[in-house]
Amino acid sequence: LGGSFGPRLGCDPGGERISYLPVGGFERDLPSDTDDDECGEFQLPPPSSESLEAALASLDAPLTSERWRKARAAEDRMRARCASDSKAVRERLIKLNGHLAHKDKVFLG
Repeated sequence: LGGSFGPRLGCDPGGERISYLPVGGFERDLPSDTDDDECGEFQLPPPSSESLEAALASLDAPLTSERWRKARAAEDRMRARCASDSKAVRERLIKLNGHLAHKDKVFLG
């Protein structure tokens, strides 16, 4: 099951057969998934032009989801909060620097 280098998984590097699979495969194999493609129950008639038009008309509605609505609401709340926080910081700085003379102020912008 192993040698001096530890266990060998799958096959031996020397080219020996894989010991956990029988020669020739198993007695029963999984059925092919394409054997019954020509079966009668898969032969469906094409949809009518009216059903095509109805399906296309149903796609004209705007696409939305609850997750998108929640994400949009969270983004709006974040923008409103950032705007109010920025305004509060600007007003606080104006109040703190109100006593300074205009010639002592530095314009950075």
